[in-house]
Amino acid sequence: PVGQLFLSCLSWPRRACRDPAQPGAMRLLWALLAGVAANLRKGRGILHYYPAFPGGVDFPHLIALVDPTKPEAQPVRAAMQACARKHTSDDVLYIEVGTDQEDALKFFSLEMQDVPFVFLVQWDTGIGHHPFSKFRYDGLTTWGEVEAANDTKKEITAKGLSQFTDDYLAGKLKPWVVSEPPLQEQGGFAFQMVGSQWDSHVMEPRKDVLVFFFAPWCGYSKRLQPKYDALARRYARTDSVSIVKIDASKNDVTHPKVNIEGYPTVLLFPRDKKMDPVPFDHTPEDSCREESPPPKWCSEDPDETFIGYATHFFQKHASTSDFNVPMEDPVDELDLDHSNEF
Repeated sequence: PVGQLFLSCLSWPRRACRDPAQPGAMRLLWALLAGVAANLRKGRGILHYYPAFPGGVDFPHLIALVDPTKPEAQPVRAAMQACARKHTSDDVLYIEVGTDQEDALKFFSLEMQDVPFVFLVQWDTGIGHHPFSKFRYDGLTTWGEVEAANDTKKEITAKGLSQFTDDYLAGKLKPWVVSEPPLQEQGGFAFQMVGSQWDSHVMEPRKDVLVFFFAPWCGYSKRLQPKYDALARRYARTDSVSIVKIDASKNDVTHPKVNIEGYPTVLLFPRDKKMDPVPFDHTPEDSCREESPPPKWCSEDPDETFIGYATHFFQKHASTSDFNVPMEDPVDELDLDHSNEF
């Protein structure tokens, strides 16, 4: 029976499927079944349901985000299954992710995304690692385009998914950068940017930029934010350095050297070395307790210790060394204005 032949081909060495002693038709059947088996081992040709999928395969993932309890999930599932079968020979995995999979939503920055939603992930640095590229099924690439679409949704069909796959494989798609809308009001002295402002606020060449990557649900991020605001306040009149922050759980960071594996993460992007960020130690008080004698920048005031360490860090790693900041805060909160900062 065909079923037995199929199971045999899963376990037989490849040479068995090419045995010249077998009749030509039988050898052809063995070869076809061996190809099917190889595709299945790599996850091709079928729809996977997160978290069950071939984790060791670095193929791009075409993902459908659905609410499995809603009736509109079924036609999307059927379209994904049909597209997966059509593209069995292509190196793409088709995966359904439910809205109840909170870890996946956080990883892909999709906590605020309406469903059903389809996108493709290209693992630029290996499966499961940041940074990676994302492509939207509807072809939108920026926050402005998404906003202008005014909730108009492209119908998810097997034909549309197949064309989406073909366009990706042909290199016709542009990556999508997840971004919140720019903040209308700022809170604190550290400028809070969003994904769409990355190039203008961090990669802008005239300044050394210290970036605080945080997540609002992270308790440690919450405790450290006041320290960064105090640091930004102290450096508010220093033209060569900027202190900024970004909610990395809701905004993409596309820099090839930025891999956010935990929160908070703090990196300095020197003015002349934007492609080589320098890690910043956000717990300098540990050195004050453990080193003897303690570093000169240590103080009984935790905020002053943090600012003292930052000044030492800037003098060592930033592109300019003129960081003789005053001990008194140079600006009052009422004077806070980021309009001319960048």
